[in-house]
Amino acid sequence: MSLIKRDNPFGGLDPLFDTDSFFNDFFWPVRKAGAENAQTLVAPRLDIHEKDDAYVVTTDLPGISKDDIHLSVEDGVLTIQAETKKESDEKQDGKVIRRERHYGSYLRRLSLGSDVKQSEVDAEFKDGVLTITIPKHVPEKPESKRISIR
Repeated sequence: MSLIKRDNPFGGLDPLFDTDSFFNDFFWPVRKAGAENAQTLVAPRLDIHEKDDAYVVTTDLPGISKDDIHLSVEDGVLTIQAETKKESDEKQDGKVIRRERHYGSYLRRLSLGSDVKQSEVDAEFKDGVLTITIPKHVPEKPESKRISIR
């Protein structure tokens, strides 16, 4: 599995004075290239663990329904997409003083490499935590054969 390291754009901020640090601890904003008013996508942070027979990817997607998460594997790239919709202000009683929760799209892509079984990728979503299991190709051990000497 090949991973591309991304620098954390928030690494130099003092968390005691950063009012958005709580939000930034869970997600990295990613700007779409192009238009001046580019839409902000959020790349959820994740953990990757390697086992003998598989890689396990775990990411938190709080407040997102299972039906709003879309996973795909194409050309060796695992794509995690999700979307949350903003609640209508009309449904809330009173006025909004502060809004910090993210509404919009989440996107994360991982290059899987050649040592995985793409057709057997499995996922589970429970209590806001998405766990993806990516089985490895386990190379067959060459058979050992005793050769008798004449």
